[in-house]
Amino acid sequence: MNRVMPLAFFLMLAACGGTNSALLDNTNDSDASTKGDSGGSCVHPTVGESCAVSQQACSEGDACCTGHSWSCENGKWTEVAMGCPCKIEPVDAGGPFACGPSLTCKGSDYCVDQPPGIAFADGGTPPNSYECIPTPIECNTTSTCGCVSPFASCQVASCDDPNGNVTVSCLGE
Repeated sequence: MNRVMPLAFFLMLAACGGTNSALLDNTNDSDASTKGDSGGSCVHPTVGESCAVSQQACSEGDACCTGHSWSCENGKWTEVAMGCPCKIEPVDAGGPFACGPSLTCKGSDYCVDQPPGIAFADGGTPPNSYECIPTPIECNTTSTCGCVSPFASCQVASCDDPNGNVTVSCLGE
């Protein structure tokens, strides 16, 4: 057990940001073992399957996103729970896009078009205000009106999302 814990700790650290190429090998082969970038072999483990401490598990991607890494404990593969956050990169939908007459939003933002809702005393209409807001993390992989609109800080009148560049038009204040 004393030899297993340091290995589990190493696997956890490597999976959350290390660069051990055997751990990062994401080859999906029909064989139980594959060759990693370093020339060593790795296995695609199953919980409870027999293992040797010298074996390395092939990566299933970012262990922080899968929620676990693998460890050989007492001759059996076990999942080691990860306590790190999954870092999903925001979708950069189509690059910078216009938000109103003079503002430009990044592709990872959405545009909010807010009309004032109150006319000037002389009857004129004040201009709309525009703001670029970071796309909610829940929408980082799906930058669409259907995902972004529920997170808008206003009552949504309409929404447009050409090429993933979302513009939410609010009702007047």
